[in-house]
Amino acid sequence: MFPLGDSVVRTGKAWMTKSIIGANIFIFILMVMLVENPQEVNRFGLTPALILSGKNYFSFLSSMFMHGGIIHLIGNMWFFWIFADNIEDVLGTWKFLLYYLLFGYFASLLHILVNPALTVPAIGASGAIAGIMGAYFVMFPRAKIKTFFIYKVIPIPAYIYLGVWIAFQMLYGMVDYSGGSTNNIGWFAHIGGFISGVVLMLLYKRKNAN
Repeated sequence: MFPLGDSVVRTGKAWMTKSIIGANIFIFILMVMLVENPQEVNRFGLTPALILSGKNYFSFLSSMFMHGGIIHLIGNMWFFWIFADNIEDVLGTWKFLLYYLLFGYFASLLHILVNPALTVPAIGASGAIAGIMGAYFVMFPRAKIKTFFIYKVIPIPAYIYLGVWIAFQMLYGMVDYSGGSTNNIGWFAHIGGFISGVVLMLLYKRKNAN
């Protein structure tokens, strides 16, 4: 189910959303042009074993702006653009940035907790983007997600689309954790990001309701 857009009309300019996309593209180009040694790239990825040994704490941030290829980058930024602009409308520019970074942090934290001995570095914005999707789940549950499914575009309520999405992340995460898969996708980073998005936005709604 590939999302093509949503029914929520953006009210602001989404400057921070655009800036984050720009930063990811800039860093990707920089990596392609300047980095000849893959070990240099790996140093900025999030490696659970290094974090737990007291090293590379900066990778909590740096790993969020790195991607393993053009498809990885485009896919992440596409999902980010669809869901992030409306969350920026809700939070405002700078609070949106803070929440985005927090989502990424909690995504990385769960990835580390589940894979403490892992020596393969994780890169990508998908954990933070999963947090944005969790926030969208809370704020716009009945919005329609224009979705390409099999051979046609159908509008799916956000709570169904995102509910199915996180259910599959959990399913694949369990399969991966049990040793049934050998891929390098950070399913638990997605889960951690999504849960943090839901929790933080519920707290935000409660605070603003009072």
